[in-house]
Amino acid sequence: MPRRCRTACVALGATPFHCTRVFTRYVMSFCSKETSANDGCSGNVGGGMPPPTSHGIVDLQRLPDTIPGVSRGELADRLCQQHRKLVRDRAQVTASHLVDEIDSMRRAMPPEEFKQFLRDLEALRLGSEKKAMWLSSLSPVQLYRHQRRERLRLRFHLLWKTLVLFVSVFGCVFFIFFFFIFFN
Repeated sequence: MPRRCRTACVALGATPFHCTRVFTRYVMSFCSKETSANDGCSGNVGGGMPPPTSHGIVDLQRLPDTIPGVSRGELADRLCQQHRKLVRDRAQVTASHLVDEIDSMRRAMPPEEFKQFLRDLEALRLGSEKKAMWLSSLSPVQLYRHQRRERLRLRFHLLWKTLVLFVSVFGCVFFIFFFFIFFN
């Protein structure tokens, strides 16, 4: 897998779940255009994705051909156009929501505290950029090991949260039970 493709696929870690399929198909189509077919980035080799389509996110073979007066190509163009519009609108809403939240935080916090918040935010951004660069420099085997460690860490974290929840719930039930027994 070429470094360009691996870097783009590594960046999926920060992408919301519903965007990963579209983004991966885009990456696969981008890689197949600029790289050869034998480098492991196109088709089902390595990526596990179907071959990229000419319309980006729409597979013409899966579209119905039963709509009178509308061919599969036109339908694919309309779907792509609608998808681009929805993505653009969603990005605008998200950006305006973020601006509103930051503005309300600026008004709610003292100026020094808000400046510290912005510095912390910038430090987090730089840290995430460094981590993305570090991940893009890993070999595929190292990247797989890192992802496996992260999945294991998240699994243990979920197990710990579940255990704490059960202990707290059963502790409360136990306390209430003895409270009613002793004060009955």
